[in-house]
Amino acid sequence: MITTILIALIPTIGAIYQTIAKNRLDKRNKELDIELERQKIETQHSAIKYDVVTQLLKFSQYQKIYDTVIKMMNDSNVDRFLIFVAVNGKTELRKVTCIFQKYKHDDSNVDAVSVYKGLKVDNVYVQYLYDTEKKGAITLETEKIEPSLIKDIYESEGVKWSRWKFICRLNIDERNDLIAYCSAATFNEEGFNNKDLLAIKLNFESFIKPTFMETISEMYNNNNKT
Repeated sequence: MITTILIALIPTIGAIYQTIAKNRLDKRNKELDIELERQKIETQHSAIKYDVVTQLLKFSQYQKIYDTVIKMMNDSNVDRFLIFVAVNGKTELRKVTCIFQKYKHDDSNVDAVSVYKGLKVDNVYVQYLYDTEKKGAITLETEKIEPSLIKDIYESEGVKWSRWKFICRLNIDERNDLIAYCSAATFNEEGFNNKDLLAIKLNFESFIKPTFMETISEMYNNNNKT
C-alpha cells in the first residue's frame, strides 16, 4: 500500500522538484543579469570619469593660466599653485586628480600631476572641500590641521599655509558631477598677508576661474559635435 502510494507520488514529487529548481535557476539568472547590468553601468561611468579627466589634463588654456599664475607668484608669497578636479558622483567624493601645477621654484622634487592622480582622499580632506564649495574659499594652516592625508602631504612638501578656492561644480550626467578647485600654498611660516590674499583673489576671479570655465565650455561644445 505504502509502496503504491510512493510510486504514485513520484511524478508529483518530480514536478515539484523541477519547479523549485527552475525557480532557483530563474532567481540566479535574474541576480546575474542585475549584477552584469550594474557592472556595465559602472564601466560606462568609469569611462566617463576617465574621459573628462583626460580631456582636462590637455586643456587648451593651460599656457594662459600658467602665465597668470607666474604673475600671481611674482606679486605674492604663493610658492605652489595646483588645480584639482574630482568626478565621483553627486554626493560621494573619494578621489581627486591634479590637472595643473606650478611651483615658484622649478627645482621642486614633486610632480603633482603625476603623484596626485586618482588620489584617494579621507574624511578630513572631503570636509575641507565641502567647506570650500560652501564658502567659496578657505585658508588652512598646516600646523593646526588634524592628523590626515592633507597634513601629511603638506608636511612632506613643506607647505605652511594654503588658500583653497572653489572653481565650479558641473553636471556630467545623471550620476556624476565634476568638481574643480585650486590650492595656492606658501612655504613661508608667516602665511599670507593681505597683499597675498588680494593677489590670489584678483588673479583667480579675473582670469583663472573664467579661463577654466571657458575650457570646460569648449570641451562640452566639442563633445556635442562628435
